[in-house]
Amino acid sequence: AEYMGVFEVHTDVVVVLNRHYLLVAVHYNKVCFCEKMAETSRENVVIILDTNAIWWANQSDSSLTEVADAMIAFINAHLIMNAMNKASIIAAGNIAVDFLYTDIDDDASSQNKLIDTPNEISLRNCEGQYEFYTQVDNQIAVALKTHILNSVADTRQNNTKFANALSKALCAINRLNFIAKNHPRWIETSSRILVIRSSPDAPYQYLDVMNSIFTAQKLGVRIDCCCLNSDSSLMQQACDITKGCYLKIHRSSALLQYLLTVFLVEPSLRNCTLSMPPRSHVDYRAACFCHRSLIDMGYVCAVCLSIYCSFTPVCLTCNTTFKINVTKSKQKKKKT
Repeated sequence: AEYMGVFEVHTDVVVVLNRHYLLVAVHYNKVCFCEKMAETSRENVVIILDTNAIWWANQSDSSLTEVADAMIAFINAHLIMNAMNKASIIAAGNIAVDFLYTDIDDDASSQNKLIDTPNEISLRNCEGQYEFYTQVDNQIAVALKTHILNSVADTRQNNTKFANALSKALCAINRLNFIAKNHPRWIETSSRILVIRSSPDAPYQYLDVMNSIFTAQKLGVRIDCCCLNSDSSLMQQACDITKGCYLKIHRSSALLQYLLTVFLVEPSLRNCTLSMPPRSHVDYRAACFCHRSLIDMGYVCAVCLSIYCSFTPVCLTCNTTFKINVTKSKQKKKKT
């Protein structure tokens, strides 16, 4: 039913709903209309999930499985909101950054890819659940398990590779925009990034993260963040610069409720329909590159923008030599 059509029916009421079309038929010797669902807008959400195996292993009041289940439910709700919505999930661990799920593809959709390879995914017997969402859930679970096993193999790196995950998310969004420009049938898509952060910030990633934040601002991509542990100064700056929503929750068991009530709504409808959480104080202090501590005043390299809490004659990042010009004060001649 690519276009609107008229059909005769012989039943009382028939409602057929799938991911692309909505068919409503009414009997009593009348006609029914088959209309394609509105494709005026589409939203793409890229979720960055913090899967630091070392940090999660030391937590007793929360688990990664509980957070992953809430994230999967949020993805299903996002895909149900609009048949044309897109979603991607990126796992940011302490060893690698991997895609758990993505349906950004210019050749074939991930749905067809899943259906063609049923042996690779163990389908659950979910009665009443749409088969596509069952396959998506299982793909995410299998990919997350593989990602965690690879992360546990090497415990020498403790910090989450968040800068790599943010860069990969922006690349995925840019790829979707490139596909939309080269395919006239693709409708315009608004993209945003949702970060589920648990581990603390890594000060050595400050410069890379800030570059990604300013790139997202230039592309018009909002960055939302939901922190599970402590406040993140980098995420506060990212949400404030890109006009996103920053929220800190105290219990991971309530994560799904916060995701559905705060982050499921499109950014254009947040201010006019919902009372969003008030913006908290943003900590714009930068981390020095020498001691990895937040400072109020310091020295900045003019070449690579590295920040130091005390003066150093040579930049530790780009090896630039700093020269201090000391001008002698001229002594005024006394009048005779």
